[in-house]
Amino acid sequence: MAASSRSGWGRRGRKITGSLILLTVLSGCAATGSEPGESGSGLRLPVTFHCDGGRSLTISTSDVGGIRVLSPRGQDVVLFPSPPDQDVRFQSPPYAINVDPEEALWIVTGKRPLSCKR
Repeated sequence: MAASSRSGWGRRGRKITGSLILLTVLSGCAATGSEPGESGSGLRLPVTFHCDGGRSLTISTSDVGGIRVLSPRGQDVVLFPSPPDQDVRFQSPPYAINVDPEEALWIVTGKRPLSCKR
C-alpha cells in the first residue's frame, strides 16, 4: 500500500520537492538588506551608544565579518551573529551584545549586563 500512495504523487511530488530544495538553496543567497556601513537591523555603522555609568560603547564593521565593538571598558572585540542567520545578537565568549537601533545590551559572562542607549 505504501508504494501505491507514493505513486499518486509521481512527477508532481518530485517537482514540489525539487522546488522546495531550490527555494531553500536560493534563500540562503538572499541579501539581508544591508548596505556597506549598515547592519541588517538598520543601524548605520559606526554608531555610539551611551551606557549607564557615563561610559560609551561603539559598534563598527569588522574586516573578518560580524561587528567590532569598543566596549565601555575599552576592550576592542569582534563579535559574530549568534545564531548566524540574524542581526540582533552577536557574541564571542565571554562577550555578547543584543542591539537594535535605539538600545544595546552589553553582556560579559559573570558580570551584570550594561544597558546603553543612543
